[in-house]
Amino acid sequence: MKRKQYNEDIKQLINNIEQYCSTNAELSLNNCCKLVEYGRENDDVYLLGFGYYHMAMINYYLNDGKLFLETIPTAIRYLEESGQWDLLARSYNILGITAFNRGNEPIALDYYFNGLSYCRKYDIPEVRVILNVNCGALYLRSGCYSDARKYLNMAKDYMESNTQHEQYHTYMMCIYVNLARCETKESNFAQAQEYFDIIENKHISESGYLDQLGLLCAKADFYHCKKDFAQRDKCITQIDNALCDDITLMDIFDELYMHAKLLFDCGKDEEFWNLIDTIEPMVKSVNITYMLLKELALKIKYYRTHKISADYLKSAGLYFELSERHEEESKNMVMNILNLRSSLEDANEARRKAEKENKILSVKSETDQLTSLFNRFK
Repeated sequence: MKRKQYNEDIKQLINNIEQYCSTNAELSLNNCCKLVEYGRENDDVYLLGFGYYHMAMINYYLNDGKLFLETIPTAIRYLEESGQWDLLARSYNILGITAFNRGNEPIALDYYFNGLSYCRKYDIPEVRVILNVNCGALYLRSGCYSDARKYLNMAKDYMESNTQHEQYHTYMMCIYVNLARCETKESNFAQAQEYFDIIENKHISESGYLDQLGLLCAKADFYHCKKDFAQRDKCITQIDNALCDDITLMDIFDELYMHAKLLFDCGKDEEFWNLIDTIEPMVKSVNITYMLLKELALKIKYYRTHKISADYLKSAGLYFELSERHEEESKNMVMNILNLRSSLEDANEARRKAEKENKILSVKSETDQLTSLFNRFK
């Protein structure tokens, strides 16, 4: 492994970053800065790729969408140049999630497909599972249920043959929740119930907070569509009691947004505003205009329905301003993709040049410079 060549201080920095990236942002960012500085001083593209990638991920965990998007293109260039294919595929996955939360499903799908191409080329099955799940979720949200099932079942097939994987229960729970949502949308309630039963019997005991929150949102929608309002309201109460403001919002925003729409539709005003008040500071912190627009649209619908004219007019004006900003951001997103692809081509060229030079050096080392004959190997 590449990192074996480094001294103990650098190895310790790498280990600490991996261990604390998602739990201790201040320590990890400091370690990333040290690693990047060392990488620059020594022109080490491996350390630069590793450091910038984890900087981007820390900003993602902190719901700082602006800094994430400023950092990840630099990470991708160095990851490509240094051949860190696992992290490169993961980068495309997170870019896909971000594009989806910015309201650009085609670009999100393009990022996911780019990630999948690296997974296939370099045999990275675990990241391929994640990307297949996210492709499935994207098709689900777009109403393409057959395509959604295809990708979700590909992920399920792999995980069913790798039950000892440390994230087995988390992945399986996510897969079954999305499959259940597919069946719910097509009113196949018996099949959806079967998936929920599998989750309850086999996977929920090993799940985390966001997994359980996503499950409750899916079940609330399921019972609402099935017109089992008593069970729906039970799920709504559980979600209301479980809400907190310390989450990676981009990982569950879509689920919470759909749940807020459900709360509005069934007149659960208190729970509706509890959810809005909980996610609004996080949405503002992420500063993704499309997410701000979706959250604001829910408030506008409420004000209009309840004839709260002053708040309605104020929010409608803000919505117009954000819509203009979102249009500009969409243009910038396309520019970012073009710049990213140009940067990747530069990284590919640098890697090809390095490989060519290494091959020339290898041939020289194996050739007698006087006779041009190959040396005998002992």
